[in-house]
Amino acid sequence: MKKIRFTLVLTLALLSLAPCAAMAKGWYAGVAGGVSRIDDLSVSTQTTIQHDDGMALAVNGGYDFGWFRLDLEAIQYKNDVGQVLLNSSSVDGSGEVTMKNLVLNACFEYEILHTVTPWLGLGIGVGRIEFDNVQAPVVGRILDDIDSGALLKLQLGTSVRLGEHLLGTVSYERTSIGMEFSRSSSAEVVEDNFVGQVYLLGVRYLF
Repeated sequence: MKKIRFTLVLTLALLSLAPCAAMAKGWYAGVAGGVSRIDDLSVSTQTTIQHDDGMALAVNGGYDFGWFRLDLEAIQYKNDVGQVLLNSSSVDGSGEVTMKNLVLNACFEYEILHTVTPWLGLGIGVGRIEFDNVQAPVVGRILDDIDSGALLKLQLGTSVRLGEHLLGTVSYERTSIGMEFSRSSSAEVVEDNFVGQVYLLGVRYLF
């Protein structure tokens, strides 16, 4: 009898950890906000731009198949320029950079205990980057240009069920966009991968 009880308890425990066959399916929409960070950007062999942390806002919607989601996400983040590194010295910079992305995400989910669902997402899309009057006291205006390019995104997140139709979400996204800009202070063209990271808290509504 004890052996039967132990086997039953073990079976129930394993089932609770397995992906649930009754995971929510159907259309959904979500919104999230958080902190954006931009990797250092080298605009020449002597000049590197560092950015302050900024704010991000994202909206998304799609269809949940139960273990796999396909969604379309629009996200914007804006960061002020912080320091400009000139060779071995650092000066205060000014200006800001804004990134707007439209991304198609494929997200793979694994539900735990019917309430927590981690996911891994991969995305492709288009990004638009705008540098607005980026300058430094020594070199003057550095960038003041707009460019668009194809992007790749990695997404890690977890959702927590708050109600029958409502989920709370926390996620991390890293996006890389190939860019090409003309430097304002010279005739040089800057070509590099523009890398942005964002940490988001949000909600998702299941229809």
